[in-house]
Amino acid sequence: MKRFIVLVLIVNALLLGVRAWQELPVAQGGVGLPATDDRFCADPNGDGVVDMADALTILNFLFTGQGSPPYCITEGTSIDELTAQIVQLDAALVASQATLGDCQSQLDACCPEVDESILFHESFDEPELPCSLTYISNGWDVDGSGQLSTATTAGAYSEPLSSLGLSVLPEGAGLLYSADMGKPVEASTSDAVVLIVGTYWVIFHPGALAPPGAFRLEVRDLNGALVERIVGNQDMGFSPIQGQLHHVEALVTLQGGELSLEIAITGMGTDCNKTYTYSYIDPEPDLGEGRIGVQSGGSGFFDNIDLRLVNLP
Repeated sequence: MKRFIVLVLIVNALLLGVRAWQELPVAQGGVGLPATDDRFCADPNGDGVVDMADALTILNFLFTGQGSPPYCITEGTSIDELTAQIVQLDAALVASQATLGDCQSQLDACCPEVDESILFHESFDEPELPCSLTYISNGWDVDGSGQLSTATTAGAYSEPLSSLGLSVLPEGAGLLYSADMGKPVEASTSDAVVLIVGTYWVIFHPGALAPPGAFRLEVRDLNGALVERIVGNQDMGFSPIQGQLHHVEALVTLQGGELSLEIAITGMGTDCNKTYTYSYIDPEPDLGEGRIGVQSGGSGFFDNIDLRLVNLP
């Protein structure tokens, strides 16, 4: 019977050794246990290799008392001491988890994560005018380049924000309005192209030289009637080239009851290294229905009209 028990213990020790060799990490010096040299806790015979010989070393010490005590369990270390150390480690782990939970709660409270989502996008991939826009005047068409174009003064608008799935702008988020736009080479330099941001009209004149670009920011109603001119005919530092698209962005955020509007007009094609920026704070904001749209002041072409909810940095 004694031989049978010994055999079972040997098999059990061998299986434990295999388990340690397959899965257990080897930690330098152990964790919370005394270390007297450079050997590993999972390497009781100190040969620098975690293998079956380690299990035999433990078995030999337990049953014959021969050899040195397995590494990390030194003579004089009692079970009670080891248990106390484990309890301390468990308490430290619980405290660390609680601290991490508090930090995460504070992060969630001050900086809620907002998923970036596209509220509206139209890239005019089909030859027909898309039904996603409401067209002011009959001069619109989708040209052979897959761009919305007109040869007259005309506007096109999306549905209101509420119809696009957004009724309230969440804290920590902004609305990014953008579109690509330009006008033909043969068009008059007085013809403007416009990105409509709710009631705000972001206007510039490709080809204009006096001043270059002639940027304007205005407030207009849905019928296009001028309500307020915020700034008029600003020098953009470059005159956007006619005959090619330019990318226009307007980031809308709410800060302490005020509306912030960050505008960037970036040249594309041969103007790709040129960008004009303009910032505006409206203490009495009125985004209206929040529609995105485009407007031509004579002739123009447009692409990639896009409105999305974005996380603020």
